[in-house]
Amino acid sequence: MNRKKHQCLAFFQVDAFTNELYRGNPAAVVPMQDDWLSDGQLLTIAKENNLSETAFIKVTDADSDHDYELRWFTPGLEVDLCGHATLAAAYVIFNEVDPSLEYIRFQTRFAGTLTVYRDGDKLQLDFPERPPQEVSRNEDMIKLIGGNPIAHLKGERDNLFVYETEEEVLSLSPDYAGLKKFGPEGYIATAIGQKHETQTEAPSSNQEKKFSLKDDFTQDEATQNPVPDFISRCFFPGHGIEEDPVTGSAHCTSASYWATTLEKTDLYAIQRSAREGHLWIKVEEGRVKMSGHGKLVIEGKIYI
Repeated sequence: MNRKKHQCLAFFQVDAFTNELYRGNPAAVVPMQDDWLSDGQLLTIAKENNLSETAFIKVTDADSDHDYELRWFTPGLEVDLCGHATLAAAYVIFNEVDPSLEYIRFQTRFAGTLTVYRDGDKLQLDFPERPPQEVSRNEDMIKLIGGNPIAHLKGERDNLFVYETEEEVLSLSPDYAGLKKFGPEGYIATAIGQKHETQTEAPSSNQEKKFSLKDDFTQDEATQNPVPDFISRCFFPGHGIEEDPVTGSAHCTSASYWATTLEKTDLYAIQRSAREGHLWIKVEEGRVKMSGHGKLVIEGKIYI
């Protein structure tokens, strides 16, 4: 192949919501050179990447109030909102394209303006809150998800199933083929974070000190590992994704629920997939501000 005769675009792959390589959720980021490719070409590239999301970015016109246009594609379709691919796109811009920026205003087709800020060694996504409402239990859907959730709620896009324990969420083995029949819906399985004692040895009665879910964010002093306020797993078989490693957009719904339930605005969450992801979240004034790390894994060219 004579590569000089083929147009190519820059290609980046970033692991989002992690500070470790090969953890978190991998997303591809492809900057456009001038104009947008056709929707068919964008979807073909996303299929070729075969990741849960590919983010396409394009610099806006000089008279725009935004810095970049942003679109997200799974291998099956364009989606209305994606957190980890937004973080990945911002990571590429901040580190590879324009390090002088302190924040980025993205123009999106379905979610309005999304802003990403530098937040120390993390990036903070400013996303719309999508509060869930309790709905009638769909027993057919619950049978396919598994377990016995104590509540079934629905946000703007995703179903939210609340379980009594973290162990029950971890034990789920959904029927993806069955869930796909409901169409492009999302399924969040969530539970309150486990309570942890702050000492490795059993304390005496007058020294007893346990983690309180009503307190501000703390750490397990024995391990120095953050203690999550809540955990989750997320499934999107109707989008061409079985279990998503880390789903920022799903936290627009799950964090809204737990902020209300725990009566706190600052939350720390872990998505308990095999790759695992970590999110520091603030819920306020109809917005969910979630912070996380990113790690660049692959950089190259993609031929079109």
